[in-house]
Amino acid sequence: MDQLKFYPERKIDLDVGSYRALLWIETKSKVLELGCATGYISKVLKEKFECEVTGFELNPIMAKEAETYCDRVFVGDLEAFNFVNAFEEEYFDIILCIDVLEHLKFPDLVLRKLRDYLKPEGCVVASIPNIAHASVILEMLEGEFCYRELGLLDSTHIRFFTRKSIISMFEKEGFFITLLERVITDPRETEFKTEFSRYPQEILNFIQTNNLEWNSYQFIVKAEKCSEKNTQKRLISENEELKRVLEEYQLKIKERYINIKELEQIDNEKTQQVNQFQQKSLIIAKELAKYPLLIRLFTIGYRLLAKIYRIFTKNSYR
Repeated sequence: MDQLKFYPERKIDLDVGSYRALLWIETKSKVLELGCATGYISKVLKEKFECEVTGFELNPIMAKEAETYCDRVFVGDLEAFNFVNAFEEEYFDIILCIDVLEHLKFPDLVLRKLRDYLKPEGCVVASIPNIAHASVILEMLEGEFCYRELGLLDSTHIRFFTRKSIISMFEKEGFFITLLERVITDPRETEFKTEFSRYPQEILNFIQTNNLEWNSYQFIVKAEKCSEKNTQKRLISENEELKRVLEEYQLKIKERYINIKELEQIDNEKTQQVNQFQQKSLIIAKELAKYPLLIRLFTIGYRLLAKIYRIFTKNSYR
């Protein structure tokens, strides 16, 4: 397989997908880009943001390509690499992980090791796929978990994340997430080409109601080092996230309220119809009460016809 086939010369749109993370990078920052591949992102960092870029890449062929754009490139296994002699402590403004952490056996340990090389006000900027996307959930409901060349189930993915597990991992390693954005993709528009018509509406409703991230394809996060100085910033960030979740729940409650009101309207209409029927029945009963002899004759006639029918039916089977 051509090792460079997934990394052709490309134009990066900063408003699309995980590349939106680059908009969080300040001009002239010192950036450590993990998994720099051929340097196609490094090129943007250098040319558009005037950054000093240090690349890190496992594949030596790709690393050679990346040298064109990076100030320096380290080649090796990120999890086994000894950073002690490679970087000065508190050197980088940003550690960039665009679609990297899911390829590592122990991404939490890598974050722990690299934390010392961030400046006190430095941050990690990462994009991470969401395994709780509805396209994956619906496929798993059918007993499938098929790896693909690219996408949420990329065959090279080792670790899988949800929003909660991402937050937990960063917090465990001494970071707090100050920004979290979503790359929203309808399951029908993913590599899965999910067909909603194949699933009961009750299942789709359950997933969309109970999984707020059902259409979040990726998460883009900015995580800063925990310290007393930025505790206030952390609280503000957490408050903003709580407000967002509250607004989503309020919207869902409003939608349910509208549905309840519609059901109440239907129930009222049915109740009115029943009341009208009962009123008509009472009118008919009152009218019939004026003719007791007629009712008596009708009752006797009905019973007589029923008896004749039973006798006829019994004889017809003899």
